[in-house]
Amino acid sequence: LTSHSNAAVRLGGVLALRHLLEPEIARFLSDTDSRVVLEAARAIHDLPISEALPQLAAMADRGTVGTTSDVQDALLRRVLSANFRIGDETAAQRIARIAADSKIVEKVRIEALEELKQWGTPSPLDRVLGDWRPIEKRDAKPASDALRSVLGSLFTGSDALRKVSAELAAQYGIKEVEPVLVDVFSDLNQSSPARASALQALVSLKSPQA
Repeated sequence: LTSHSNAAVRLGGVLALRHLLEPEIARFLSDTDSRVVLEAARAIHDLPISEALPQLAAMADRGTVGTTSDVQDALLRRVLSANFRIGDETAAQRIARIAADSKIVEKVRIEALEELKQWGTPSPLDRVLGDWRPIEKRDAKPASDALRSVLGSLFTGSDALRKVSAELAAQYGIKEVEPVLVDVFSDLNQSSPARASALQALVSLKSPQA
């Protein structure tokens, strides 16, 4: 069999296990073919197959996965969502690392920041599918702690990342980032929305620099 036909056989196995709602499908998350990995991730997250959710969430520890941007986007959104649903300290740290990873496309990094923003009061709608999958309110401290460890690097990103990062710094009262916010506001080369968000964050933090 060619490698292509081998992948087709493995993809057939994923579809069979999906139909059975079998947690064993998680072993295909380590497949060498990104299409097989994505289909396994879709089955685990979208159906869902809850017993395999921890294995999907742990894919964040491997770095980026996928041979095309579309595959990477679809996979990482499900990896993020799995961690968001699990909701423990490790999950929050994984989401923060993805947000800070400059190798990942901006829209996925912003999605990671939005999850940290909504950590304590999650929307009842699933962040990937939009289905009704409510999560109970929970302590926001894991998100705050995770964000604190990467916030400085986020301000070296795009205007959009700086804007959301400033909002998060204000939301969680992270005063250590005040010098960075001052630098963003004072830099006339920054966009107006980014500078405005930095100033609003300084006001929210009751910074004497405001």
